[in-house]
Amino acid sequence: MDKAPNSVPSQLALAQFYWLTSRAPEAETHMQRALELAPRDVVVNRFASAFYQSTNRPEKAEKYFQASVEADGSSRARLALAEYYLGASRLPEAAEVLKKLVGDKEVGTTAKVRLATLDYSTGRADAAAGAIDAILKEKPQQVDALLVKASMLFDGKHYEAALERTNGAIKADPSSAPAYFARGKILAAIARWDEAKESFNEVMKLNPRAAGAQVELSKLHLQTGATDTAVTLAGSAVATDPRRLDARILLARGLIARGDLLQAETILKDVLEAVPDSAIAHAQLGWLNLAKKNAAKATAEFQRALKLDALQIDAISGVVAQDLAAGRKDEALARLGEFVDKAPANAGLLTLAGRTNLMVGKFAEAEKLLSRAIDADPNTLDAYSFLGQTYLQQKRLDDARREFERRVTRETRPLTSLTMVGLIYELQNRTNDAKHAFEQVLAIDPKSSIAANNLAWIYAENGGNLDIALQLAQTAQATMPDSAEAADTLGWIYLKKELYGLSISTLQRAVDREPKNPSFQYHLGLAYARNGDATRAKTILQAALRLGSNFDGAADASKVLAGL
Repeated sequence: MDKAPNSVPSQLALAQFYWLTSRAPEAETHMQRALELAPRDVVVNRFASAFYQSTNRPEKAEKYFQASVEADGSSRARLALAEYYLGASRLPEAAEVLKKLVGDKEVGTTAKVRLATLDYSTGRADAAAGAIDAILKEKPQQVDALLVKASMLFDGKHYEAALERTNGAIKADPSSAPAYFARGKILAAIARWDEAKESFNEVMKLNPRAAGAQVELSKLHLQTGATDTAVTLAGSAVATDPRRLDARILLARGLIARGDLLQAETILKDVLEAVPDSAIAHAQLGWLNLAKKNAAKATAEFQRALKLDALQIDAISGVVAQDLAAGRKDEALARLGEFVDKAPANAGLLTLAGRTNLMVGKFAEAEKLLSRAIDADPNTLDAYSFLGQTYLQQKRLDDARREFERRVTRETRPLTSLTMVGLIYELQNRTNDAKHAFEQVLAIDPKSSIAANNLAWIYAENGGNLDIALQLAQTAQATMPDSAEAADTLGWIYLKKELYGLSISTLQRAVDREPKNPSFQYHLGLAYARNGDATRAKTILQAALRLGSNFDGAADASKVLAGL
């Protein structure tokens, strides 16, 4: 640079280097030097406009967009200026530029798509839809038009049709980050979370600094319990774009979940300093104070959030949590009833109200509210689970199973739902159906512990292959080393395979963990009897029968005991 201080390409190259290495002040210095040397250079002005937009200073970008238009007058430059106006919500100016471009051979179709987007954003949905359909009829693979159509369908909750359009956009342009992002949003909305993560990860491959994809990935990981990953992703989004409030709030949520309260509090206070009337930030600060056991401050923050947004769901759930913790069940239910009256079709609120009624034993009301939640939004998966639990509490097993089966149809990896289906079949003594459900679970995840344990027991008790049963039981024991149930299953299979030493040591672990379980005592006593130790067998079998006389195997325990 010292050898060519007046070289525009050198100044611009150095500016780009600093920009890419997150050294914006140095980048701006060299960019401005390039502009001083060549104020009408198209490349330099385009660089400057992109730089100021990416660093969240759009007000400084306008003159460089206009300079690019004045310098070469190309349709591309004028389209870029129109898109700047759209991004700045200066819609009349955007429309004026775009209307002059619709006949252009190079950018005319894109201009039409942008005008349709403008129509849609200003409430002229029918005109927008007609324009997009006309474009797609002429050019079925026009990526921008496909994505606008997908957005319209998504807003109308026509998720499968929207997904079809995004898949078409990806097929037309496999390098389109916006197409993968739109696909991820749709998949997340219909709870196909693993596929959603894949789509957002594709965005990250195409653009590693895509803060939007980082935020969406963080949300998905947070809701599935991967807190550390969620915090890392949200932190990256904040580093990429420090002005994104959603990223900072998401980071705070993850930190609260992880117990890093001091750091979370600092972030939330910074957010509220920038945006004092952020309802969601006040709600998160309420949860933070709950974690700190400061009930008064938590209440104040929740109430502040609700004054700003009367249906802020995190604040509502926080207030309800406080009521329940203080034993104010009636107050919690009455409060939720008032909120539901205000928003009778809000699926999230209906689910919260249904879950709360379930928790306090109001099963009929829980059933009504959760059914309403599913009607309002069939993709509210928690509502299916809570409704299934409501039926289980009332021993309405067929109804419970049907709810979990409905959830299975809406999930990509329905491990929990299929496991619940299998468990309910077991309660109904429908062994073959339970076996099929657990086999489905293990086909998805061979290390799924509950399914492996229960399927091992079914095989062992119903003439299945004992070697396969043993492998399954060993898998369950490895993934649930502290489970008495898993130890009992494994020990029982060892007994059936006449491996008495292994059976006794394994069954003893089950008894040690649950000494008041008569079935476990019976299995251990039988193992001692088969191994020839009549004294210990007699003592343990007597203990089993003292604990209960109606457990599965009680009759055999009495018979073995009589023969010792």
